[in-house]
Amino acid sequence: MKPADLASQIASDLADDGFDLIVEHDEQRIVISGEVTTDREHDGALDIANSAIANADMPGFRVDDNIEVSGAMPDEAGGADLSESDVAGFRGATPGLEDDESPIPGDFTDQPSISSQDLAQPEVLSDDGRPLGPDVSRRAEEGETYVPPIDPVGTNDSVIGGFSRSSMDSTEPERSSDGTYGDEAILDAVERELREDSATAGLDVRVAVVNGYVTLSGEVADIVDAENAEEVAARVIGVVEVSDAMTVSGLEHRPERR
Repeated sequence: MKPADLASQIASDLADDGFDLIVEHDEQRIVISGEVTTDREHDGALDIANSAIANADMPGFRVDDNIEVSGAMPDEAGGADLSESDVAGFRGATPGLEDDESPIPGDFTDQPSISSQDLAQPEVLSDDGRPLGPDVSRRAEEGETYVPPIDPVGTNDSVIGGFSRSSMDSTEPERSSDGTYGDEAILDAVERELREDSATAGLDVRVAVVNGYVTLSGEVADIVDAENAEEVAARVIGVVEVSDAMTVSGLEHRPERR
């Protein structure tokens, strides 16, 4: 199958599933662009594209993800009506219930769960949680800044991985004999950065590199972890582009094909 035919097939499959996305191609990749409203739709679109590539038996082809997740407010969710269970029984969501008139602004005395002790001035504490003496409390209430005593004891402990200055700098892999950055050197540099950066040190991310194009796969806990991994990998010199093929453990359900 030619790349153009594969791109047309993916575009048709996406349209059949209700996606309005742009599908482009070159000799080695399929680029999908556009906007969806949820992370589940985003992952579903990528699943459709990857499935089409697998069925076409075109090794080396990959998907570049340029899909943006815009999100949707409840009143924009396709014009659907929200039931009482959808809004967790908020006052006003159930017919016949109306908001009570509010008391005087800032007056919570009509709420039985709040006692006068709860509204009392909280005790002033030091940074380590110890209550301060009467004089220090008085000065704190008058707006004076409390400066705790300085502990002169120093330590030789150092933070390793992610907090040093080098962890935020671009990493340059070793050049090959012809002066270029080889895929293996780029892969080693990306893996090292993912291990050493504090935002990605504990992630189970697999790295693949073809002609400088990096693909990250594996399972992460949330979207933030995936974004952090992409950012760290992109810092490596020689990386042309980073593709996200990671899955998020909390998003188990994909959009069903119709």
